[in-house]
Formats: sequence, C-alpha cells, structure tokens
Amino acid sequence: MYIFPIEEDFIMPKGIKAFISAVVCIMLLFAGSIPAFAGGNNNGNTLNGFVDIQKSHWAYDQIMWLFERKIIEGVGNGLFAPNEKVTRAQFAKMMVLTLDLELYSPDNPSFKDVKKSNWEYSYVESAKPYLTGFRTSAGDYFRPSQTAVREDMAVALINALDYQNEPIDEDDYLDRFSDAGDISPNLRKHVALSAKYGLIEGYTKNGRTVFDPQGPLTRAQAATLLYRAFKTKEEKVTYDDDKKVTYDDDDERYFTPSASISMENGVPG
Repeated sequence: MYIFPIEEDFIMPKGIKAFISAVVCIMLLFAGSIPAFAGGNNNGNTLNGFVDIQKSHWAYDQIMWLFERKIIEGVGNGLFAPNEKVTRAQFAKMMVLTLDLELYSPDNPSFKDVKKSNWEYSYVESAKPYLTGFRTSAGDYFRPSQTAVREDMAVALINALDYQNEPIDEDDYLDRFSDAGDISPNLRKHVALSAKYGLIEGYTKNGRTVFDPQGPLTRAQAATLLYRAFKTKEEKVTYDDDKKVTYDDDDERYFTPSASISMENGVPG
C-alpha cells in the first residue's frame, strides 16, 4: 500500500481535523459499549440479569424476584450458577432476608460450630427457630457448610409459615413418593405439609416420582422455594416463647415444632 508523504510544514484543514476527531469519538463510544451488550461483568450481573439464566429457564422469574430485592446475588462475572449447591448457612441468610426477620446476635452462640466472628452468625441465630440442627454428645451443631437438603428445608418453610400444627393425613400426600420410607420419621409431617401447599414437590427419577429427602438444594431451587413461601403468606412471622426445641432420641437431627419466639429488647426469649 502506498502512503502519501506529508511535508513537515503541512497544516491539516480545520474541517478535516474536526471530522476525524468526531469519528474517533464515535468509535471509542461504541467500543466501550460492546462488553455491556455482550454480557460482560457488571458487578456479578448483566443489564438484563445473568448470562447463564435465560428467560426460558424454569426458575427465571423466581431468581430475578429475589435478585431484585437483594436477597440473592450472582457469583461474579455475570453468572448466577443455578445448579450450584446451597449450604445451610447460605439458606439461613436467604430465609432471614426473604422473611425480613430482625437480625440479632446473642452473647452466647447456640451452636459450637457457628462463632460470633462467623459471617453467618446473626443469620443462623435469627433462623434457628425455623431450621433443623444437630445434637450430639459433644454439644449442639448447625453444620453451616453442609449442603442444605430437601427435607430440612421443608421443615424450615412449614415452620416459617406457621403450618406445623395443622392436622394432616401424612399418607395422603406421601404415598405419591416412591421413596417416602426414606423421609426421616420426625419430619414426615412437615414434608407432607410442604407437598400439600406446593412448596417442595417431588420429581420424576427413573420413571418414578420421588421426594429425594436427602437430595441437595441448588441455588435455583432455593430461590423458587423461598419465592413460593413468601407468596404463600406475605407477612412477617413472629415467635412465641412457650415453644421448646424437641429432640429425637434416635436421630441427631432435631427441630423447632413451632415457628414462634418472643422478642424482648431485641433478644429472643
């Protein structure tokens, strides 16, 4: 390609110089816009949501509902990671934020594995009346990094909605699941109630309908369950201090049969 030489004393006309400047500005403007429209990093989300969650995704509406209310966030780089597993501590935080529970931090931790310095401390303590825990000979544990499982979350949601004392014929709702015998005996009523209200439903596996009580909860599933719980009863749950935590002698897992606890000066009674 031949390049015309430019004399050292050549002076570019003002009109041409202005035209070239305008072209350069337009090129820079469009170049800077490309990453946003291509789904680049935007503090964990894109302008229209997440690059890995399309509107056709089965949990799109529920995920975006929680995301818009700052209850759940992306994992960075514009991703939501819908199939990533949720830990018990993460679910506790999501539940507290969804139900708009008041955060409190008691002086003495309820669980040996959730210290006051832990990020999840206030969320776990606030969600304690809802969620199952574990009693061992060494003390009470929450196991915050353990994956949240379906039957435990059924307990949490039913307690949160204050349905746990509602009479129900468990077999009417559990017989539909081929693995009903795998549900923890002391949690069967909660699972039946969750099925009745459509909070946690079964799914087809190898041609059979299963509940999968010990199945892990994914981020997309957690968003859906909390959305359903919020829509089922859109009001803040209060707590009644005459309800005690009960324990099952045959199982480390225990739960609070009531979703109520009184608050006195910001501290649970």
